[in-house]
Amino acid sequence: MFAMRSRLFTAVLSLSACGPEVAPLAELSELCGQEAPVKLLELEEHQYFWSTETARAGNERIVLTVHDYDPSGDGWFHTGGTLWSVGSCGEEPRVLATGATLLPWPEHVLGDAGGLVLACMVGSGDIVVLDPTGREEATTLFEGTQCDPRWTEHGAIELRQHGEANTLVLYPLPDDLRAGAFEPRMLVESVRLGFLQWAVRADEVFVVTSDDALLRVGLPQGGATVEQTGVRVFSATNEWIVWQEISPGFYDNVFLRDRATGEDRFLGETNLILDPNGPFPGGPFVDEHDVLVIGFGPGSGSFQRVFFLPTLDHVDLPEGEVLRWHVEGDQWVTQKAGGQSFIRSLRSEQRVSFFDRRAQIFSAEGGAHAYGGALCCGFSTFQETGPMWFVPYEGSSRKLAERVSMFHVRAADHRITTVLDLDDEHRGNLFAIAPERLVEQLVDRRVFAPSVRLFDDDSILYGVLDGDRSGIWRTRVAPN
Repeated sequence: MFAMRSRLFTAVLSLSACGPEVAPLAELSELCGQEAPVKLLELEEHQYFWSTETARAGNERIVLTVHDYDPSGDGWFHTGGTLWSVGSCGEEPRVLATGATLLPWPEHVLGDAGGLVLACMVGSGDIVVLDPTGREEATTLFEGTQCDPRWTEHGAIELRQHGEANTLVLYPLPDDLRAGAFEPRMLVESVRLGFLQWAVRADEVFVVTSDDALLRVGLPQGGATVEQTGVRVFSATNEWIVWQEISPGFYDNVFLRDRATGEDRFLGETNLILDPNGPFPGGPFVDEHDVLVIGFGPGSGSFQRVFFLPTLDHVDLPEGEVLRWHVEGDQWVTQKAGGQSFIRSLRSEQRVSFFDRRAQIFSAEGGAHAYGGALCCGFSTFQETGPMWFVPYEGSSRKLAERVSMFHVRAADHRITTVLDLDDEHRGNLFAIAPERLVEQLVDRRVFAPSVRLFDDDSILYGVLDGDRSGIWRTRVAPN
């Protein structure tokens, strides 16, 4: 029966591939005791799922969020859907919740998930604990949240929005996840909501109030201390606070405060919100390397100044060049805007070329992946493709694929799986590309591009929107 299913699947792909050029079919490995692919869940052709809304629940179950396409409403972009749980080979599909969105399991707070998953009910804001096996009833952990908790060992922190006002609340963590919901504790009223205007640390929260005061709130008791008045934005670590004062102009004085002594040191005049420090979206500190990165200068004249803590010795990067990530010792990867990248020794200011093509680079084991296509935004970039390379720290770069779209996954052996030739419904052909030959090998057709996900066992999850074949599939490409 399995061989018949495999031959039928191959025939479907081959027939649909008729045309001037027919891509070779990828060789697939055995999966679930049969030849891949394996259909995990039936879908209607108007249903779809996103790879970012899936979770492994232990080794045996997969949780998926299924949406209904609504051309008259939000189209492909929904908040909340139907949560399905299926076995890793499609066994025992069951609905866990409707109108829900998956949340990451905060293992550092709640411990090992033990096969459980966390979700938020979009209509009510209730955060619930779900058992994908169906043996346990759903349990409400917190009620009435914004579905965006920041976790500490004391519970979940959220800003509750009420019109133009925001309230900082703590949802205390129960000793028993099955004990039921706890009432939130109000910590601070009239909080500003925006980038670099609130931050959660292990035992404290920093916020800027509507009257421009920077408060430090201790957890779990909730006592608030005024750190500074007249603050526009800030960023904080366990040892330092960098804060920007409010002035009539757009650029303000920026100071660094030593939290142990309370001493402020002047860093310069700039605007932290416009800091062009792309790889550090959480703020300008790079904690583990005692580095503070701040941008100076308006528009295209911006440059980054890298401060070394605690001395505040600093080096200015050339205009348009930004710090990307740490390699080792004093060596960092830097990059010009969308272009050439370097390995730079910050203190000696020596640099060597790392990759000289126009590409977006991402840190990888032993080097970087460089992608020559677009990653954002709009439908035209969904369809755009570009080459991909692996760039080792030592040795020459190696091309991994001639064509890669923004919808791709990369295995540990650098094999690329990507969706190409997208139509106006975000469907395309799923190809596997082995770096040794750069040949595009067809895995499946009419694949919903944002659905592709790579699991740790190198199996691939994806959705097909194609009549009777519509559904969620899992496959594994055979190794070379």
